[in-house]
Amino acid sequence: MQTFVADTNSIAMMLQTVIALVVIAVFVMAIVSFLMAIRDFVRSEWEEAEKKKWWNRIRFMMIGVILTIVFLIIFPLFLRQLWVINYEMFAAPNIFIRVGQILNYILTLWSQIQSFYWSNTTSLFPGRDSVTVGSEYTL
Repeated sequence: MQTFVADTNSIAMMLQTVIALVVIAVFVMAIVSFLMAIRDFVRSEWEEAEKKKWWNRIRFMMIGVILTIVFLIIFPLFLRQLWVINYEMFAAPNIFIRVGQILNYILTLWSQIQSFYWSNTTSLFPGRDSVTVGSEYTL
């Protein structure tokens, strides 16, 4: 059998990034689903149809998170069975390291966008650094 050597700068990194993005998406959707379930719970007033709606949201959230964790455990084992040499690169700790790198990049980008926005906006009151409310303003 031939073995596949994953080049760390190309296919393996792209696949690791795709897996990390899927993990991020699943956890973001789980958080959104949980918040929507809380909203439905508060609005339900104990009506059966509404209770079923928020219970289904929580159920699907838990199923998604569990399937993602199972995927993170099974995927490296599957690659090992296919004799992929760098299969450890796709283990859960390495995927979470990549998730951290992606989130760090997104937050850095967001910070740069905010600083660019604040440096290029003009004040509503030219000549003043801050807005003061006092008796000097009368109708």
